[in-house]
Amino acid sequence: MNRMGRRTGKGHSWTEMRVRTFRAAHKIEVYREGELAERGELRLGEAARELGVSQMTVLRLIQRGVLPAVRACKGSPWVIRKADLGLEGVKLAVRAGLRLPATAGGKQMSLEFQ
Repeated sequence: MNRMGRRTGKGHSWTEMRVRTFRAAHKIEVYREGELAERGELRLGEAARELGVSQMTVLRLIQRGVLPAVRACKGSPWVIRKADLGLEGVKLAVRAGLRLPATAGGKQMSLEFQ
């Protein structure tokens, strides 16, 4: 909520206790382990492993509009439906070699961001 710039009704920032109180008052369930898998959703790294490409390639697919993905707010993890990995456009992009780096230089190192 703080990342999204949202404030409480009284204009305060969100703390753990305020979130707990809000969830209890509105009967919002907390996250359960395995909940994403039950819904058929993957995070960025999981999608990369499924496709056999790097996380950066998956980000490029998302940025180019080839792979549908959502996230709650800027800076939060991408959520990708597992079924969308089988889309023809995604398969074609991966087969076409989209996994090549966007910049030149064979001595570049990869960083894990998510």
